[in-house]
Amino acid sequence: MKFKCRVCNGTGMVENAYFEICRTWEEVGELDMYALSRSGDCKNCPTYYREKCGEGEFVPCSNCDGMGEMTVDLNLWEVVE
Repeated sequence: MKFKCRVCNGTGMVENAYFEICRTWEEVGELDMYALSRSGDCKNCPTYYREKCGEGEFVPCSNCDGMGEMTVDLNLWEVVE
């Protein structure tokens, strides 16, 4: 029996929120005090945000650990209603 992750729709990847913060000129919470460049140059961004942004536009889905699908062995598990 297979299950598809609803968070990533089975792709195993989701959009990286930190990438979006760095690539769009949005003033978000703590970042108001930092001068983020419109070009995506995050040199003025806090290290934590810069590192997360550097992971790319898409990152592995945290709900399914990037697997997209889960398989349940019915020899090991029983369906209970």
